[in-house]
Amino acid sequence: MGARFGQHFLANPHVAGRIAQALGLESGDAVLEIGPGKGALTRHLLAGGAQVGGVEIDEDLYKGLEGRFRGDRLTAVLGDVLKVDLASLFRGAKGPVKVAGNIPYKITSPLLERLTLWSGWDRAVLMVQEEVAKRITAPPGTKTYGVLSVGIQIVADTRFLFGLSKHSFRPVPKVDSAVIELIRQPRGLPEKERKRVMSVVRAAFSQRRKTIANALSDGLDIPKGKVQEALIAVGIDPGARAETVGLEEYRRLSDALPPSP
Repeated sequence: MGARFGQHFLANPHVAGRIAQALGLESGDAVLEIGPGKGALTRHLLAGGAQVGGVEIDEDLYKGLEGRFRGDRLTAVLGDVLKVDLASLFRGAKGPVKVAGNIPYKITSPLLERLTLWSGWDRAVLMVQEEVAKRITAPPGTKTYGVLSVGIQIVADTRFLFGLSKHSFRPVPKVDSAVIELIRQPRGLPEKERKRVMSVVRAAFSQRRKTIANALSDGLDIPKGKVQEALIAVGIDPGARAETVGLEEYRRLSDALPPSP
């Protein structure tokens, strides 16, 4: 049960309590729980007074949730969280939704992408692979800072909360996990601008060993001279590497660069 979807179930009740506490729950808060599984975290969310919308892809686990929490403030939905209409699920929520869950490794990237596109939440506390957690929360100038870092940090403030041994899960996965916090920025970029910034970021990191001027020229098919002019105009050294450039600098750079042909 659950194995075919790549799930590893949290077997440490203390950790589940820490995650619920990190959400800063108040009575009546709406919470999206991604993959409630056997209800280890669900129990703590409900105890904190939350109204939980739990999206579970495994039919056997879904039926177990219905039986275990019947009559509580849980709305269990059988489906894929990448496809469920989240806006409809939380249409009656009084305020922004909080998000929690143990994210299966194989859907981490598309799930995070979906959260960047959905504006209905304000705080998320997620268990992810430790390596991914470090990349998401990495600051500029570090080896782990890259496209994923900027892609999440462009919409949310990120924080690495704590590491989590692989032995906290059943079955035991091959790698350790970590818990991260995302606080969505109240003024997000319009989608058109976000896409433009991210196209620049992907080009900059496409050839990490090259200078940012060379990487952008190759990746965006813009003459190197034009790229250098834009970099200098926003205060970035054309000889710098992509990992040394901060989020705000990428935003200004995306405005300064000429359109790709």
